[in-house]
Amino acid sequence: MAVFMIIVKPAPKFFLSPLFSTFGFYDCYMPFKTTYSNYTDEQLVQLLSSGSEAAFNEIYRRYWEWLLFLAHKRLPCAEDAKEILQNVFFNLWQKRERITIQGLPQYLAAMTRYAVYRHLSNESRREEVHKAHGLTASHRITEDIDIDNKQLLDILTR
Repeated sequence: MAVFMIIVKPAPKFFLSPLFSTFGFYDCYMPFKTTYSNYTDEQLVQLLSSGSEAAFNEIYRRYWEWLLFLAHKRLPCAEDAKEILQNVFFNLWQKRERITIQGLPQYLAAMTRYAVYRHLSNESRREEVHKAHGLTASHRITEDIDIDNKQLLDILTR
């Protein structure tokens, strides 16, 4: 009698909270798991560029706290820092085949720093527009939701 095991793979780990991986929830579905904790950054970058989700997850596990600290140091809002960090890792995954990374920590720090600068620039520009048009806080919230919806629609239609 043959026994078959069906493995249903969930969404990529970078869309989940780090708590899932911390407590081993995400990795419990895979019976033969390769751990990348002993790999060097250079090896992880090579594996990432070949599309290894496990290598990406290890990079995320190693650097997300440090990068969150860097982003939050420059931003007053922790939620903005978390959102920026999600975008940084999302962009890293999207561009994994096209980028050349010499030093992983430096590259990730630069990505985070420039994402924070873009965010601050957009916020100051948004504040100037609001002041010029005399918009109230309720108008700003509606505008922010509209911008988020447009960005999501853009991502979905690609």
